Amino acid sequence: MPLTDLGRAAALSGGLTDAITHISLHSAIPNDAGSNELSGGSYARQAVTWGAPAAGVVDSSGQMTHEVPGGATVAAYGYWTAPTGGSFLGWAPLNGVRHAVATADATGNTLTSAGHGLAAGARVLVYGLMDEALPGGLAEGTVYYVVGSTTNGFQLAATSGGSAIDLTSGGHLWWQTVVPETYGSAGQLITADGGLTLDMTAL
Repeated sequence: MPLTDLGRAAALSGGLTDAITHISLHSAIPNDAGSNELSGGSYARQAVTWGAPAAGVVDSSGQMTHEVPGGATVAAYGYWTAPTGGSFLGWAPLNGVRHAVATADATGNTLTSAGHGLAAGARVLVYGLMDEALPGGLAEGTVYYVVGSTTNGFQLAATSGGSAIDLTSGGHLWWQTVVPETYGSAGQLITADGGLTLDMTAL
């Protein structure tokens, strides 16, 4: 059965918030081993602290500053148990400020998500909902582009302005925005107080 808010708080406090001690940056969506982590220059993972869980959600506490090498692209944050090495526990897309559930229609190759607010060209990631497999034609960890956007629906393409992907099955999924940033020269990625969120509300 779904967790209660008390159960989610227990999973976060003393669980994930104790385990995730450092945040990395990645040039592309990482795999389960934490691939695509930046390197070079003055780059290093940064220590993170977490606030108190509320309603199944907990935010990072305090500002973080990552040094980014020149020429690097940042697409995702990574969650680690140590400043180097350690275990990789998950990731979050950079600038992933919106997410919601969508229903896939294989007949029209359309995802329905009420009031989604996604414009043509927006980049999104998709994830399986609970134990449900993704609709056929979509894969986790791939950045897709929104096409055919209407008030409550949209399609996904492999390239900006490209053809809608053929969905071979229906179902439900989570979608999440992502906006990678490319640095022409060495710089800093500053993550504001509360800029990272661990969200257990889907469980």
